[in-house]
Amino acid sequence: MSRLTISLFNATGMPKQSIYPILQLAQNSDILFLTEAWLLSPTRFKSTWKEYHTYGLPLTTSRGRQGHLSLALLVNPRCGFPICQIEYSHPLLAKYTLSIVLSSAVLIHCIYIPPELEEDVPITEILDELPMQYAYTTTILCGDFNTRLGQITGDTRLDSRGRVFSNWIQTQNLTLWNQRLTYGQPTSYTFQGTGTIDFFLSDTDLV
Repeated sequence: MSRLTISLFNATGMPKQSIYPILQLAQNSDILFLTEAWLLSPTRFKSTWKEYHTYGLPLTTSRGRQGHLSLALLVNPRCGFPICQIEYSHPLLAKYTLSIVLSSAVLIHCIYIPPELEEDVPITEILDELPMQYAYTTTILCGDFNTRLGQITGDTRLDSRGRVFSNWIQTQNLTLWNQRLTYGQPTSYTFQGTGTIDFFLSDTDLV
């Protein structure tokens, strides 16, 4: 297949109308994944981009009823690749992942793992359930894992989840593209500081 460009953005519950400047920034991307979109079914962004969703769980906030968690995929109108969304029956995958097969050649998992999982579920309980192959596909993982990998990515901190995640990456023999292409570049900027918590990984060399 020809070149594929993927963008990832943490929406953190942004108003739906805020999608338009984001799409303007992502206009050169074929597909745009959003984590923490906070949308409830059947809400959509109503843009010209085709949408796929893992909808959130109902939550009442100061801004009204919203969807806690939630992932979205927006497909650029000029993207000519056929896309099939994978529907999961496994409760953890159905809640924390949005997976697609693109052109029957690329399997992409977009993942959002919150800072704290219910009942102290380990991160590997989600990751180990992910299908890592679909026929003869290349597999890509991206998303907000809410974990710090320390010197592996040039981050300032390594946490306990990061140690588990790092071991899983090695076991799966995955390439961590933050390490290869954007070493030391944070992906999260808050009043508390910066960190690298959003990652791109693959099971084959992509460049």
